[in-house]
Amino acid sequence: MPDTTKKIQVKIPVSVVPRAYVDYDAEARQILGFPLVIACPDRACSSCRLAERCGCRSGGLVLQPLTAARLIALELISSPFFLHPDSCDPADAARALVVLTADRADVAALTADPALLSARADALLEKFGAAIADRYAEIVAWVRIVPFYGFNMGPDSPPQHGEFWFDGAFVGSVVAPAARLMATTVDRVLKEIPLCLVGHTVVQYAASLGVKGIERKPDRAALKRIMAEAEARELAGQLHPWQYADPVCFPLTDAQAAANPALIELFAQIRAEYDRTHRPVDPADYPVPSAGEAGQTSAVEAPPAAADDSDPLRESYGLTLCVSATSATQYASSTVSVQGLPCCLSVEDAGTAFSTITVQAQPAARPALGQEITIHGF
Repeated sequence: MPDTTKKIQVKIPVSVVPRAYVDYDAEARQILGFPLVIACPDRACSSCRLAERCGCRSGGLVLQPLTAARLIALELISSPFFLHPDSCDPADAARALVVLTADRADVAALTADPALLSARADALLEKFGAAIADRYAEIVAWVRIVPFYGFNMGPDSPPQHGEFWFDGAFVGSVVAPAARLMATTVDRVLKEIPLCLVGHTVVQYAASLGVKGIERKPDRAALKRIMAEAEARELAGQLHPWQYADPVCFPLTDAQAAANPALIELFAQIRAEYDRTHRPVDPADYPVPSAGEAGQTSAVEAPPAAADDSDPLRESYGLTLCVSATSATQYASSTVSVQGLPCCLSVEDAGTAFSTITVQAQPAARPALGQEITIHGF
């Protein structure tokens, strides 16, 4: 069956969408090369029979900042921990941690010998199982999230990878350019320099070349929720909070006007008040009427403009109406009067199917609050 869901596009100010969470402390520690240490439960670790087998260093399990080489090693063992850390088996997490904490000289043997890797993982779980479980979320962030903060600042693009994600193409497109930028060797960038620093280096270099969109990205879950809420308001004929704050940048949309025609008159009043004060309008002063409450006359009193002896109309007051864009051209050339007195007229495109007509009337034509007025010439 065809998709009959109504599709609308909502304009949302970037200020209402929070940025994705960044653990700046962890990011700084990785850039500086500081490790994450999981405390060892056995203080006599130096004499522990598991000390050599479990990867324990200085009384704890030491996780150095992730490097490109260790990342490639995780892919060599098809690590479920790296792909699905929230659902992988504890033994899979342990195997990944063995690869991440082993001496560099041992990594080749561990990735080539599944039995050896599993034996090391069993020893690690025996000693550190409870500590790993207690700090698992921190470990996952350290390995899976923090190292990619820099890369995530780049422009959004669909992932492109073959059988391996981190293969020769990755080394050639990321590691090698980073080595040139850092005036060092590819081998050192691959095996020693934290991937977090590599990511920031390459994306900032891209920014210096004019690539757009290099920035901390919005929280995707929050953006999705805010978009859904905004679309629901549009279809229900409600105003957005940011339309009260800045009705110029966020005018009434066709979808809102179609869902609730009463918004046309209300939004014109909001826009007039904003133009007068150049400040956000209080939503409590302009409650949204239900559909069907739209009228043909205006009974809302607009505050007087500041006096200016050089222009008698400065002491007048303004009424703002919304009419169809096709009619606006006709009205612009009309002679208009309010309560029988001539007035000034200006037409402004509101960016929708409607245009705003501002009628500037003289003081004698000013009605009392709540009194209906008659506008001749429309």
